[in-house]
Amino acid sequence: MHSTATVRRWLHAIARRIGVGVRRVLGARRTDMERPVMTFTFAAMGRIAKSGGRVRERHVAQAELLIGRLGLSSRDRANAIAWFDAGKTGSFDFVKGANLCRQVRTDR
Repeated sequence: MHSTATVRRWLHAIARRIGVGVRRVLGARRTDMERPVMTFTFAAMGRIAKSGGRVRERHVAQAELLIGRLGLSSRDRANAIAWFDAGKTGSFDFVKGANLCRQVRTDR
């Protein structure tokens, strides 16, 4: 079981590792260039949530809170949930996702 603070620290560590600030993700306009960062963020949240053995309601609540803070449309919300699920099931390719995020960073 992971606390909100622990998950937040992990997300910041992941963001530092790929060179993208979490604040940039939270304040991002959802353009095609930001999509890899959003995808990676929600997949990482799903993977971190599952790392404790099973996803708990508070993990889902944290993802929903981020969806709300980002003001996602219903389509983007559905995508965020799919990315979270891909992270939790292990079907998300984190190496490819990190490389796409690095590309976004260098394209700016």
